[in-house]
Amino acid sequence: MTIPDSDQSSPNCPEVLSRNTARLSISMADSQNDLKAVREMLSEAQKDAKKDPGISLSAFDDDTDSVASHASETSTATPQPSKRRRSSAHSIALVQGKVHKRKNKWVTEQIELRYHKEAKQGLSMNELRFFVLNVLKAKTLCTTPLFDLAAPWKLKNVVFAFVPDLQESDFQVRKDETNVKNKPHLRALEKSASTPLSFLAEKCEYLVPTFMPESMPSPISVFLQLPLTKAGKKRRAAELSQVKLVLYDLLLTKLELESNKYPIHSSLDSSSDNNLEEGWVETADFEHEGSHTFALDCEFCQTSSGKALTRISIINFQNEVVYDQLVKPEEEITDYVTKYSGITEEMLANETTTLEDVQKKVLSLVSSSDILIGHSLNSDLNVMKLRHPNIIDTALLFEHHRGYPYKHALKYLAETHLARTIQNGEKDGTGHSSIEDLRACLDLVKLKLIEGPDFGRIVGLSLFRSAFDANAKLESSLVDYLMKEYGSLLNDVKEPTLTTSVVTNDDEAVNKVIEQLASKTFHLLWLREIQYNCERKTVPPSYTGRLLDEDSRTGGKKPPVSQDDKTQLLRDLDQRLERLYNALPAGSLLIINTGGGDPTKMNYLNYVKRLFQRQIKAGKDIADFSAEELWDFDKATQLLEATESARQGVTLLAVKL
Repeated sequence: MTIPDSDQSSPNCPEVLSRNTARLSISMADSQNDLKAVREMLSEAQKDAKKDPGISLSAFDDDTDSVASHASETSTATPQPSKRRRSSAHSIALVQGKVHKRKNKWVTEQIELRYHKEAKQGLSMNELRFFVLNVLKAKTLCTTPLFDLAAPWKLKNVVFAFVPDLQESDFQVRKDETNVKNKPHLRALEKSASTPLSFLAEKCEYLVPTFMPESMPSPISVFLQLPLTKAGKKRRAAELSQVKLVLYDLLLTKLELESNKYPIHSSLDSSSDNNLEEGWVETADFEHEGSHTFALDCEFCQTSSGKALTRISIINFQNEVVYDQLVKPEEEITDYVTKYSGITEEMLANETTTLEDVQKKVLSLVSSSDILIGHSLNSDLNVMKLRHPNIIDTALLFEHHRGYPYKHALKYLAETHLARTIQNGEKDGTGHSSIEDLRACLDLVKLKLIEGPDFGRIVGLSLFRSAFDANAKLESSLVDYLMKEYGSLLNDVKEPTLTTSVVTNDDEAVNKVIEQLASKTFHLLWLREIQYNCERKTVPPSYTGRLLDEDSRTGGKKPPVSQDDKTQLLRDLDQRLERLYNALPAGSLLIINTGGGDPTKMNYLNYVKRLFQRQIKAGKDIADFSAEELWDFDKATQLLEATESARQGVTLLAVKL
């Protein structure tokens, strides 16, 4: 190899490098020989390396200066991970232990229901509702003051069963907890095959005391309606800002008409079961000029057979009086109810207009395609024996804060929303003005059209919708005897997100849930056989289940249920719940709730209180009240105690693993 003194290229040299790149010039022949020698040396070294994997080789191992220099450079560099080989098993263990702590918990954590045995408070229905919602949302840990549920995301089905009139006294609580001074909030169940609720006692460890709000709203509204958050209210306001209401948006549906005891027009039900009875009429479709929207109100008196029409008033959408007529009942009037109706004996002395005359006049004014507006108009139409399909009812349009079936009085709505005082005649005995009431109804409807869908509503989100918003794949089912009590609670969720099923007995209700276990995740059902056999609920005509007293099908007063009959009802309930539990797949949660305690005494005392107040307003002297009719301090105290007792219910939980 030669090193040229000049940077001039030499034509005799086979390869020349510039001075800036290197000072070395290598001949082709010499480089080939040197490279060959290096390759041979490395080849021999690699053979030795295969024999000893601990040897680290370098092409410059024999050059001690190079090694020292390399060590000096690497000593200041960032340490590199060791290249030592590990066994495959060791590598897998490192990956599992290092990477997926959350995923590992998600996979390995098991469904577990853990009770807080030292809890010092009961469970409110609101807390129970949010627990169920968090379970459906698959929260990491679903907790309440009395129990927790781990790994809710692994649940395949959640079944919530309301069983009204199931009482804490129907269960056997462990003897060591019945005589203690301060009973624990969690009641440990006695597991005995001799009890009528033996299956529940076996699968459910504790009775969980649950209480309703003090205002005693319906369990349906408490459990299903969630308040909107501030963000939710803003979002809803934005969504509804572009919604323009029209009158037809406010019409009652057929289900709402039936639920509120309206006579059903043949255009809504043409079956033979809905034929017109004697003395009844219904509006017909015809063309006419002028307004196609009317408000109607009637005044009544009392006869020996009930209410009778004494005045009818109709105004059009422009607030113009179209018809205002006094009516002479055929039967003898026993009470003119002047304080409320404004009708006196003198007013009807020379009146000859009959109910039949009124029916003919209304049929000539109102077409079946027109709209009738009123407040609790079902009462007016039933007394008039008139059927009409298109109804707007302000008693239903403006929701009560306690939920359906509670309704606000027209006087309250006028004061609240119109800043208008009506029905002042109650104070001086001159009675109501039907025209004044009509105009209040009509103005409330007009205000609703201006303010939008949420005006007059208890704005909230249904449990079904809230769960669906968190998981769009979640589908639910609702099984009950009647859907009327749900009112607008289900308006924000539709098929297939929610499937509603109307049943006629408890066995059918359980069967319906079992049928839908594979396709639905959340199931809400009502088992009402015990309730229908106790003195708490009117039995619907469609009910085909067991009744201890057949007279209660026709509205007769239910006799007290004997202990033997109650025991049999409880055994039947226990067997149904066992059948439902056995049909559940592994990884399911069953919740049973009573929806409060027995309200019988509370309802009776409230009735006595209202009757007393009504008679005092009517001018009855307090000295004329009997001991049973008189409302005094003792009865007020009893009402407070009865209300507190009616608030107290129980909840049971069982996890099928």
